[in-house]
Amino acid sequence: MKQLCFPIFCALLGSIVPGAAVTLAIANPGFEQDGTLIPGGQNPSIPIASDPGDYTFGPNSGAAAGGSAIPGWDAPFAPGSGAGIFNPVGSPSGSAHSGSLVAYANVNNGFISQPLSLSGGDLAIASPGASITLSGWFSNRNSNTAINLRVSLRVAPNVNVVAPLLLDLPDTPDWTAWTASFTLPDAATLGASANQPLFTVLEPTASQILLDDISGTYSAVPEPAAAGLMTIAGFLGLRRRRSAAL
Repeated sequence: MKQLCFPIFCALLGSIVPGAAVTLAIANPGFEQDGTLIPGGQNPSIPIASDPGDYTFGPNSGAAAGGSAIPGWDAPFAPGSGAGIFNPVGSPSGSAHSGSLVAYANVNNGFISQPLSLSGGDLAIASPGASITLSGWFSNRNSNTAINLRVSLRVAPNVNVVAPLLLDLPDTPDWTAWTASFTLPDAATLGASANQPLFTVLEPTASQILLDDISGTYSAVPEPAAAGLMTIAGFLGLRRRRSAAL
């Protein structure tokens, strides 16, 4: 039996097991931050949280009332000119999924973006083989119109680390859940993007979209040596328990 241990350990050292999923620390996931301070675009004297139906303009809109970034969603570049915060009372959705405010994004010039961080404060990186899931809620403000949401993972404004996912969403003003799951390719495919900080971009492609309560998880693949040591520790523990039972 002792002669078999070394080959078994060598095999275990070469194994790779997925890491545990870690919750992403999405900044301002429900778009409520500073809602009692940010003025609406239609009524600048009233905070948007207190002004049903009002909305902010994107920073690059050139609107007379000026533009406003969405706290937490203004990096690595500001929201498109057709994106901002919206108080949905009186709209087809009737209300936010939770809270009182949502994000909106128009087709062609509307998008929001955010660097992805882990719950412990570290940045989520483009680690080969990592799994990333992003989820949230959407509403179609323009009823009877097709609606799609493109979800991207990038390391630079125009550098996707994996093909974006285009979600074909149901045509409804009712708040509906959506999920986009990605698995990153190997190091050779990632190239210079490997281990660079990730950010996500959310943008509609067919109709104005309302978004709320964004969340996500990140799971990296451990280094082979670390995975092997964890597996060996489990194997040794199991072997000790078996020996004690004899």
